Amino acid sequence: MCGLVGYLDFQSTYSDGVIKEMANSLSHRGPDDYGHTIHKLGDAEIALGHRRLSIVGLDPNGVQPMNFNEISIVYNGEVYNFAEIKRELEKSGYTFQTLTDTEVILKAYHNWGEAAISRFNGMFSIVILDRTKGLLLFMRDRFGVKPLYYHIHSDGIIFGSELKSIVLHPKFKKEIDQSSLRLFLQYGYIPQPLSIYKATNKLEPGTILELDVVGREYKKRRYWDSKNAFNKEKLDLTEEEALEQLERLTRSAVNYRLKADVPVGMFLSGGYDSSLVTALAKAESSQRLQTFTIGFENQRYNEAFHAEKVASHLGTDHSTLYCSNKDFIDLLPLLPQVWDEPFSDNSIIPTLLVSKLASERVKVCLSADGGDELFGGYNKYTQSLKFYQLFGQLPFNRQLAKALLRIDPEKLYLEKLIHKFPQKYYRACQIMLAGNEREAFQNFHQYATDSHIDALMLESHSTGHPMYSDYANSEFETHLDYMLSLDTDSYLCDQILVKVDRATMNYGLEGREPLLDYRLFEFAAQLPDKFKINNNSTKHILKLLTHKYVPKQIMERPKMGFSSPVEEWLMTDLRSQIDLCLEKGFLQKQGLFNHEYLHRIKREFYSGYSRHSGMLWNVLIFQLWYRHWIQDIM
Repeated sequence: MCGLVGYLDFQSTYSDGVIKEMANSLSHRGPDDYGHTIHKLGDAEIALGHRRLSIVGLDPNGVQPMNFNEISIVYNGEVYNFAEIKRELEKSGYTFQTLTDTEVILKAYHNWGEAAISRFNGMFSIVILDRTKGLLLFMRDRFGVKPLYYHIHSDGIIFGSELKSIVLHPKFKKEIDQSSLRLFLQYGYIPQPLSIYKATNKLEPGTILELDVVGREYKKRRYWDSKNAFNKEKLDLTEEEALEQLERLTRSAVNYRLKADVPVGMFLSGGYDSSLVTALAKAESSQRLQTFTIGFENQRYNEAFHAEKVASHLGTDHSTLYCSNKDFIDLLPLLPQVWDEPFSDNSIIPTLLVSKLASERVKVCLSADGGDELFGGYNKYTQSLKFYQLFGQLPFNRQLAKALLRIDPEKLYLEKLIHKFPQKYYRACQIMLAGNEREAFQNFHQYATDSHIDALMLESHSTGHPMYSDYANSEFETHLDYMLSLDTDSYLCDQILVKVDRATMNYGLEGREPLLDYRLFEFAAQLPDKFKINNNSTKHILKLLTHKYVPKQIMERPKMGFSSPVEEWLMTDLRSQIDLCLEKGFLQKQGLFNHEYLHRIKREFYSGYSRHSGMLWNVLIFQLWYRHWIQDIM
C-alpha cells in the first residue's frame, strides 16, 4: 500500500523538486520509503514518484519506481495471488531479485502485456511506462478500491493517488467544476470519472487508460465490468450447494488477505459482514486476531456492545474506543486534509478514529465492505420497490408530489406532521415523482432534488449522475441485479471505498476488503435473487453462513449502519460553524450559492425541519474544503 505520483510534459522540464514535493505530499500513504525517476521519451519528460508502505517484501530492493527492460512501474495496492503468478513466470524463465508483488506485476506485464491485469486478484492502481512501445499506461482494480486521479492539460498529463499531490504541479489550475459541486451537494460525494476540479478525473474501476506518447493519443477501455458479472446465466444450485461454494470462496478471499509480513487486524462492527469475516479470519489465522471497534456515548448510534459480544464469542483480542461529541468535533478541521475533495459521508469521523486506534497496534486491517452490494443488504433494496408500488402508481401522483414539494413547511397546516416525519414525507414525494422502479431506487440516494439544487446554486449545471446515465439503457434479468450493480459502480466505489481508503491511509494503515474478491463477487452476482432477499429478509445466504460461526441469537438485531449523530451536532456544537459558513458577505464574495435560499434552509432546520440536516452538513463540508484548498477567507 503506497502513494504514487507523476507527470508527462511535452513542452517543459522541471527540477527534481517538483516530483519530490508531489510524492512527499503523500507521505501518510507511504511513510517507509521514497523514490523517483525522470525519463526522456521523444519530446516528453516523464517523472514517476512513489511513497512506500512496506507490507509484503520488506527488503530495501522493493523501492519504487522499479525498472526492468525499459519498463518502469509505480504501484499502489496489493496483488494477493502474486505468488502463483510468480511461479508461472519462473517456469517461463523469469528470475526475481525481491520478494515484492511489485516485481511480479512488472514482469507479468513484460510477459503478457496489458492482458496481465486480468490475472491479478487484488486492489491496485498501477502506472507503467513502457519506453520500448512508447506507452504510458494507467490501470485500476475492478472495484476501485485504490484511487487514481489524472489531470489532462494542453501539454501533457499529471497524475497521483490523491488530488493533494496533483495540485502541487506548476501547470495545475484550481478551478472548481460546477457540475461536480452540484453532484456533491446532491449525493454527498463526487462520482467517477469526475472530480471537484475541471479537466481532472478519477480513472474508472476495471479500466485501462493508455497514452501513446509519440502519437499523443489517449485510449481507454474496460477490462472488467460489474454489469457483465450480473448478466451471466444464473446458477442452478440448492441452498446447501450455494452455502458450500460461498464458504469456500469467502475462506479463500480472507486467507489471501491475511498474508503479510506485518501484524494484521480486523474492523469489527458486530454486523453480519464483519462478524463473518472476523470468524473466518480467526479460523484461518494461527495467531490471536486483534479486532477494533468505535463506541458512541450516544446510545442511538452505539454498536460497540454488539461487536464486543461477537469478539467474546470468537475469542479475539478486542479493543473498543468510546468517544464523545468533543472527540468528533475536534477532528472536523482534519477532514479537508484527509479527503482532499468534498466528501460528506456521516461516518467519516468514526472511521478516522477506528483507523487511528488500529494503526497503533497493526499495519494491516481487514474490513467487510461490499457485503451489502453482493447480497442485497441495504434496506433501500426492499424499500424502493415497496415505496414505488405503494406511491408511485397512484393517479395524479406526479402532479401531487410536485405540489407537496413546493409547499413552504412554515405555512403548511401539516407542518407538525412533516417535522415529525420529514424524511418519510420527502421520500414518498420523491417516489411519487419516479416514472419507474429504477428512478424510485435512484431517488433513495439523493439529499435533494434537482429543483432544490437549482435553487441553491447561482449557476445551473444539471448534467446528472454519470453512473445513472451509463445504466439508463442497461439490461438486467432482475431489478435487484440492477440495484446491486449500480451501487457497486457508484455508492460502493465513490463513497464507501473512498471513506475507508483515505481514513486508513491517513495513519499509514492498509485496509483490505475480503468480500471484494472478484471471484466471490462473480459467484454472488450469478446467484438467484432468493439467495439474497428471501421473504423480505436481506442477505439471506450470508446470514446462514454466519450462523455457522456465530449464534443466531447474538447476530439478530435491526441493521444500524456505521454513522454519526450529525443532526445533533448541527443543532449544538456545529451551529457556530454553520453561521460562519453561511455568513451573507462571505457567500456573496464566494459567488457559488444563493444566500437567501441557504438561509431559508438554515431557518427551517433550526425550527425543527430535520430533513435539511443532510444539505447543511454537505454545505458545511464543502465550505471547510473550500477554506482549506481554495482560499482562506472565512
